[in-house]
Amino acid sequence: KTFDKTQKEMIKKSPDGSEFDVSLLYLSIKLSCKDVAPFSDQKWTTESNIMEYYITAIKNMRNNVLHGPLAVTDEQYKETLNNLRELLTGCLKTSGEKYGRDQDEVNQEVKHMNDDLHKITTEILVAD
Repeated sequence: KTFDKTQKEMIKKSPDGSEFDVSLLYLSIKLSCKDVAPFSDQKWTTESNIMEYYITAIKNMRNNVLHGPLAVTDEQYKETLNNLRELLTGCLKTSGEKYGRDQDEVNQEVKHMNDDLHKITTEILVAD
C-alpha cells in the first residue's frame, strides 16, 4: 500500500501533518512510523492493549461517530466520550512506552487530553 495522488498532494501541502484527515494520518502512521507492526498485521485490528490497536480503534470510532446518528442521548454521549477517553489514554501510554518517552511527559499529555475533552463538553457542547 502506498499514498495515492491526492494524499501525496496533501503531504506536500502540509508536510508536518497538521492538515491531514484521519484516513491520511492513519495511513501515514502505518506506512511511516518506526517500529510499528507490518501493514496487514492482525495487531492493527485485534483488540488488545497495544498502540497499533488503539490507533485503529480511534480511527474507527471517529468514522462511526461521523457516519452515525446525528442526535444521541446524554447517556450515549457519555458512553462514547468514556470509550474515546480510554482509547486515547491507552494510545498515549503505549506510544510513550514504545518510543521511550518520560512517564511525566506521557502523564502531562494524558492530562491535556482530558482537559481538552472536558473543555469540549463544558464550553462547547453545553453552551447551547
